[in-house]
Amino acid sequence: MALGIVTEAQTSAAVLGHNFPESRWYKDAHARMTSRGLSPSENKDSWISKAFRSIGLGYAALSALLLVACGSDSGSSAPGAHDVEPGAKLLWSYDLTEDLALSGNVNFAVPTSDTGRFFQSAASVSLSYGLTDRLGVYTEYFGFFPNDRGGDCAHYANGGFTFLVTDNLQFDIRSGVGLNEEADDCFVGTGFAIRF
Repeated sequence: MALGIVTEAQTSAAVLGHNFPESRWYKDAHARMTSRGLSPSENKDSWISKAFRSIGLGYAALSALLLVACGSDSGSSAPGAHDVEPGAKLLWSYDLTEDLALSGNVNFAVPTSDTGRFFQSAASVSLSYGLTDRLGVYTEYFGFFPNDRGGDCAHYANGGFTFLVTDNLQFDIRSGVGLNEEADDCFVGTGFAIRF
C-alpha cells in the first residue's frame, strides 16, 4: 500500500488470510487495510495471485493432517473387545475454488473382529460444494480393504448435507449405499464435528 499498489496489497492480504488466517502477518495486514477503509479481496488476475497459485497456495491450496489414535470397544463383552486398536489417518483437502473442494483420507488400522485381529486399510475421496456460507452438499466414495479378517473389500457411495452452526461446530446428515456384496446395502446417519 505504501507503494500505491492498493489492489496488489488487497490481494496479498486476501491470499494470506485464506492460507494463514491466525498468523500475525495476516492480522497486521488486515488491520492496515481496515484502518484505510479497505478490505482484503483477491484479484485473481494479479501477479501475486498467479504466483501463489503456481506454488499451490491461494484458493487452490492443499491441506493435510496426520492423526494417530488408539481406540477400544468398551461397550462389548466379546473376547478381545477391550484390546487397544491402533490406527493412523492421513486426511487431505484441495480447494478447487472458493466453494468447491476435493478431499479424502487414507487410513491404516489393526482392529479386532470375531475371528481375531487383522490389518485394515481404508480410503475415501469426496467432492463438496458450499451452497451458502453455512450450508454445503457433498458426495463421497469410501472403502475398507478388507472389510473383515479373511473377508473381501467393502465399497460404498454416499452423499449428504453439512451445516456450519459456528466456525467451530458443524452438523451433517448423510445416506449411502453399498457397492458390492461385502458392503451393507444402505445406511443413513448424522454426525457433528468440533474444531478445537
